[in-house]
Amino acid sequence: MSPITQPRTRRRPAWLLLASLPPVVGFVIVTVTSLVPRLPDSESSSAALATAQLAQMRPAWILMHLLWAAPVVLGALGVFVLAGGAPGRFAGIARVLAPVAVVVMVGYLLAQVALLGADGPTVGDSSVYTVGLALSLVGFWAAVLATIATCVELIRHRVVPRVAGVVAALCGLYLVFDLVAYLPAMVSETRLDEAIGLPPIVVAVFWAILGGGLLRRVPSEV
Repeated sequence: MSPITQPRTRRRPAWLLLASLPPVVGFVIVTVTSLVPRLPDSESSSAALATAQLAQMRPAWILMHLLWAAPVVLGALGVFVLAGGAPGRFAGIARVLAPVAVVVMVGYLLAQVALLGADGPTVGDSSVYTVGLALSLVGFWAAVLATIATCVELIRHRVVPRVAGVVAALCGLYLVFDLVAYLPAMVSETRLDEAIGLPPIVVAVFWAILGGGLLRRVPSEV
């Protein structure tokens, strides 16, 4: 039975979607307290972090990236469970893309662990840093596409159609903006960390909106 067609089973995916938001707060706190003070200036990204400084913040580095990946994993799991067993092409697309997002983010975390052994002047001088950044982007994109597909199925089945429509539109705008910002850098000699896109963690807000909408709908249908 799919949560899309069975109201009684919507609480679990709704809470998974809502749970994607708290890690964002944790990520901001860890970044501000552990990473930012070690950067050359307030406008620098983590690419400017000296490898000697990285060696002094290894636990915080791992925690920071775990918190970065957590929203994608939780959001992807939420849409996967939501689309699970639902009829329709878009539900099938969501069931494929959501696990892809999780696997890619695992690769991202492995890249961050590998960076602990970087020996260049800065973290950004390592090719592993660029690989990790690319994996992060692809992981978010896959999860966003899975979310859009799931929202289409929600609209088709008239389940929180307004909320699903808003979330799908927001995800679509985010994806277009991000692709325009980052794809040129991926196919050129421009450093990927120099491209400016929307903060990927804003997607957690979209997931929280969808999860909240689903939770509000459950009592009236049970």
